[in-house]
Amino acid sequence: PNLTTLEIVGNRIGAAGVAALARANWSKLTHLRVSDNAIGSQGAFALAKASGKWPNLASLLVAKNGIGNEGVATLAAGKWPRLTTLSVRDNEIEGLDGACALAAGDWPQLLSLDVARNRLGSKGLQVVLGISPSLTELDITEPGIYKKKAVWAAFENANWRACHDARYA
Repeated sequence: PNLTTLEIVGNRIGAAGVAALARANWSKLTHLRVSDNAIGSQGAFALAKASGKWPNLASLLVAKNGIGNEGVATLAAGKWPRLTTLSVRDNEIEGLDGACALAAGDWPQLLSLDVARNRLGSKGLQVVLGISPSLTELDITEPGIYKKKAVWAAFENANWRACHDARYA
């Protein structure tokens, strides 16, 4: 199969639908967008499981899918050696635990990260800011959540070690 780009948006395929997609062996796939499909954490698990079959995937967009902390942890556990763009925008990733779950991933090529419209809070924001030194684009849009002072403090204290410090303090 020569498929390089697949976009399925707003079709409500759910976890079962994304699991069916994940069974495909698309070794040339570089861009996958399955936003607004209600895949939840089970769908995220299916994608992570398929990550080894998609070695060239550079862009993964899973916005608006009801993915929570458990789901983002499974995504982070996937093998994404060439992933440069990740969007988990407008999901249910919350607080320091959600940010740490995301930060636990190995994202060696990640340049663009969109975590907008999740409820990460200022501590979670600190973690996200320290996820990858290669990041060139980061969307943290979260109206009404961050106070200006908290955002500046997060930028000054960007630190993935906050996960370790918070859990083992």
